[in-house]
Amino acid sequence: MFLRSWPIIPVAATVLSASVALAQTTPANLSGTWQVSVPEFHRAPTLEIIQTGDTFTGTWRGPMGGFPVSGSIDAKNQVKFTVDFRAGVAKIPQMAKKIDATKAIGQFTGTLKGSKMEGTAAVPELEAGRTTAWSAEAVK
Repeated sequence: MFLRSWPIIPVAATVLSASVALAQTTPANLSGTWQVSVPEFHRAPTLEIIQTGDTFTGTWRGPMGGFPVSGSIDAKNQVKFTVDFRAGVAKIPQMAKKIDATKAIGQFTGTLKGSKMEGTAAVPELEAGRTTAWSAEAVK
């Protein structure tokens, strides 16, 4: 009996290895609503994400309105996305005088850990080298 089951062991090991490899290459699913915090700017917008594969699109909603988001997540839960704030800056004359609205694209990088993301954000075209912390938690 033992000798007959011996060929199954290599097959089982191969299936297990393939399953582990697949788990390591499949990104987490970020689809849904996230409550964001950007403490430096005293903002708590929401981020609505629709994910397909390792890329996503969505909407950043805050005091200045809704702005398009596009980004990605890799198998190691590293998140990168941009928020196009240009339309919002252009709508507010006081801001438009201080900031070149054509350059108001936020770049966010971070890591997903469970139901929370955290990282740094920048608008490099406006303030090169300057970053600020951000975090987000999935809304249940």
